[in-house]
Amino acid sequence: MKTDTALRLGGALTAALLLGGCQPSVADMDCAKIAEESVRIWGEAKDRPLRVTAIAKEREVSRSEKEARCVGEATLSDNRTTPVNMRAYEADNGTVVVESGDTPFAEPPR
Repeated sequence: MKTDTALRLGGALTAALLLGGCQPSVADMDCAKIAEESVRIWGEAKDRPLRVTAIAKEREVSRSEKEARCVGEATLSDNRTTPVNMRAYEADNGTVVVESGDTPFAEPPR
């Protein structure tokens, strides 16, 4: 299975997992924290053939009051690396959601 296909499949299944415990705000999350949460979410996807085990070189590409978008370099469970897109955003109910995968996220409506 190609890396991008594995990330797309896994990302679709693990995306939109809500952060547990003390609820942070998007303003409190930098790219390192978003990457840390993304790795945690991928680590819970035990049924996926490939998982993200680490994210490095994370950097912010955009930020608003309710959303932060970052990119980085993901290390997969087979030790290959691939680009990864990540975002944290405030959902309609006020919770913060973290998503990650190889596909860029659609632009929010204006």
